Amino acid sequence: MIEELHSDAGGPILLLIPDVFFAVTVRNTVRRIGYDPHILKTTDQLVVAAGEHQAVLGVVDLAAVHSPGEWADIGEMVTDGMPVLVFGSHKDVDGLRAAKAAGVTRVVSNGQFHREMPDLIQRYALASSCAIADEDLDIDAPLGSLPPGMSDHVLDAERAAVVLEK
Repeated sequence: MIEELHSDAGGPILLLIPDVFFAVTVRNTVRRIGYDPHILKTTDQLVVAAGEHQAVLGVVDLAAVHSPGEWADIGEMVTDGMPVLVFGSHKDVDGLRAAKAAGVTRVVSNGQFHREMPDLIQRYALASSCAIADEDLDIDAPLGSLPPGMSDHVLDAERAAVVLEK
């Protein structure tokens, strides 16, 4: 069971989900677990919002991304420090490969996203929302393991050690 968080516990989460009905479901889940959802309709809107907000996570429907250029834009957001969770049809093999090639944080099937939505959102948003000053880093701290799908371009090794110890 997911614990309810206080409304000020999390930051903004950007949702690129063109299906209005499902976007509302995801928005409500994001609110319930204590984050601030922003529903977007296009990759261009996602790029603009990522520049305007200190988003702790981007959630992207695979069906909303239509070109290699859009995947490159999403990959840049990940490189800039915003984790991106992508969900989509397991039958869209080319789309899943494109998402992975872009370097997104995690790619899951629609079914897994539906089943584990609150857990997935908290797992990846919480890892990125811990503000750590460089002077607080313990370089000699033992490294833990990151959640499945989390890669070193989201959190560098020193920050991961501090995040996992908290």
